[in-house]
Amino acid sequence: MANYHCILISLNGRLRGVGFSGGVAFLKAPLGDGPMLVIIDGVEMNGMKNSKGADIPFDINQIPSSDIETIEVLRFSSASMYGMGGGNGALIITTKQGGGTASKDIASIGILPIAPIGFYKAREFYSPKYDNTNLNNKQKDLRTTIYWKPELVTDKNGNASFDYYNADGIGTYKVVIEGIDNKGNLGRQVYRYKVE
Repeated sequence: MANYHCILISLNGRLRGVGFSGGVAFLKAPLGDGPMLVIIDGVEMNGMKNSKGADIPFDINQIPSSDIETIEVLRFSSASMYGMGGGNGALIITTKQGGGTASKDIASIGILPIAPIGFYKAREFYSPKYDNTNLNNKQKDLRTTIYWKPELVTDKNGNASFDYYNADGIGTYKVVIEGIDNKGNLGRQVYRYKVE
């Protein structure tokens, strides 16, 4: 038996232009002529099939109101991203439990789910070893990128130091220092020096 006292009483009069009949959401006439599409945590909730194979729309009373974080109503062109299924509007529900399903679990048509993993942890950049002076005197160092240290950490005062060798080419060299602090603030400084 449906829990009408939970969700329908909570939504009564709060969703402008949306009516309910037996737990099924409809846009009020003359806007819609069929049940609204219901999306829960990014997953399209398809209704059950009856014995004759016809669709039975999703009953919103199946969701306890205590599990719902937000409900958004999409009408007209806002619901067009769901194709023909959104023709009668869409009810987008986000639950408190997971804050949404993982993108790999979302059955989407024409939409590519992407799950960004954050910052790329770069590998250590190659820097030649200058320990053997006999071997290094025979080869020219013609690198264009001299030093690259992606994970340089500052001390408690915000200072850091590093050492590197210049290449054998003469001219003006550019040092670019970029960073981010624990609050997400970006910093960038460019220095130039001349090698003769």
